[in-house]
Amino acid sequence: ESGADICVQSAHKTLPALTQGAYLHVKSDKVDTGRLEFNLRLLQTSSPSYILMVFLDLARAIMEENGSELLDNLLANIDEFRNSAKRLQGLIVLAGDCLEKYNCRLDNTRLVLNVRNMGITGFEADRILRADYNVQVEMADFQNVVGIATVADRKEDFDALYRGVSEISRRFMDMSPLVDILYRDFDVPEFVIELRDVMSLKGIKVELKKAAGRVSKQIVAPYPPGIPLICPGELIREDMIEYIYRVIDAGGVVNGLDGDMRVEVIQ
Repeated sequence: ESGADICVQSAHKTLPALTQGAYLHVKSDKVDTGRLEFNLRLLQTSSPSYILMVFLDLARAIMEENGSELLDNLLANIDEFRNSAKRLQGLIVLAGDCLEKYNCRLDNTRLVLNVRNMGITGFEADRILRADYNVQVEMADFQNVVGIATVADRKEDFDALYRGVSEISRRFMDMSPLVDILYRDFDVPEFVIELRDVMSLKGIKVELKKAAGRVSKQIVAPYPPGIPLICPGELIREDMIEYIYRVIDAGGVVNGLDGDMRVEVIQ
């Protein structure tokens, strides 16, 4: 309907399907389906998980038979939660009008809750929701927690989320707003060694704090957002190291470091 010739839908994010389940949709005569199938055979296993395939088919059947009713109930629960949550002190609930200046539309099934004005990080809010209210959000960052609501979520699930955020609001209502110490614009790192050459060179692990001036052999990517800060073959700078430590101190995760805070560099 949006004009795409081909797209991948992560069913496990939006439908009652297991993690790793996804559909590949083709709706155009521009796509060479024979070539597509050939490439899929090159990449896919000859022994796929039939459990994943069964749940993909069940999710399709559920939405085909009861999808409209389930989505209506889901959106009603989301609206009720939004209307209650936006009245909580210190909590900002992302709404459609916030996105208009970016020419974007809001996906109502994404619940983006900003806790900056409560004086805590999204990482802290995530831990409280999980430990005290058995609510697992999709992700958290320095200022936000993000939940993905699906037709598998029940009214009591939204009630648990509301109890959690309302308790967080009450507990931290007297805190000063959080200062954003993580937002940074970085210059593109100096590219020293071609990727094809990096793969054949020996690496050695060094402490991150001692890695300035070395050439990385690994991708180093703070999550969220999961975008590489340093790629293989690039020069590690002091400002990058400082930023990585700030992300970790705030509660974030940095992929590409081992448990001893070491990074692999070219020997």
